[in-house]
Amino acid sequence: MTIADILREAHGAGIRIWLKDGALAVTARGGVPPALLDRIRMQKPALIDWLARLAEDAAAQDDAILPGPPAGNEPLAFSQSRLWVIEQMEAAAGLYAVPMALAVSGRLDGAALGRAVSGLVERHQALRTVFRDTAEGTMQHLLPAAPVDLRFTDLSEDPAAAVRLVDLGREEAQHRFDLSAEPMLRARLVRLAATEHVLFLTLHHIATDGWSNAVLLDDLARLYAG
Repeated sequence: MTIADILREAHGAGIRIWLKDGALAVTARGGVPPALLDRIRMQKPALIDWLARLAEDAAAQDDAILPGPPAGNEPLAFSQSRLWVIEQMEAAAGLYAVPMALAVSGRLDGAALGRAVSGLVERHQALRTVFRDTAEGTMQHLLPAAPVDLRFTDLSEDPAAAVRLVDLGREEAQHRFDLSAEPMLRARLVRLAATEHVLFLTLHHIATDGWSNAVLLDDLARLYAG
């Protein structure tokens, strides 16, 4: 059983495993099942190491999340493992979503934009890398390139367009990705007027960071320009 398996089982049972002054601490309302307690004891050094690295990683907040493409089924990098495990444990939707809203003025070619978004996911394999449980633990798996659904909403005739735009942005930002099945990028285009649009792009933090976002936006502009 992997560290991720133990943490998921503990979370499902309402058990908290954490570090207190460098020592492993376990708290539970109704006690820890004996089988789980045995697994925790057997993996105690690994759990301490994992949780210590988690604390260091969270404190740094500047490690590059964007991973290299997996050659096949490969284990998760630590930064990926950290986010994957926490994603399984957290109830709040969209906790690790990275939302962006881009205002676009002027004539817009929706078909060309759709091709650009799909091209972006095809070019950056991290955006179509998913994470699946296997007998050997959680592994990275590369999805084949496929068109991305650029969802379209027309608010040009909606008198409450400003309110609806905020609602749509919130909806996109709160999306909870299925890390085992869907690309790590979602896109929605909103028309406010014939020459005024807003493009919502939402990524998962497991596939991007602040520096990577700038690279992705630059590539998107180049792909759209043709």
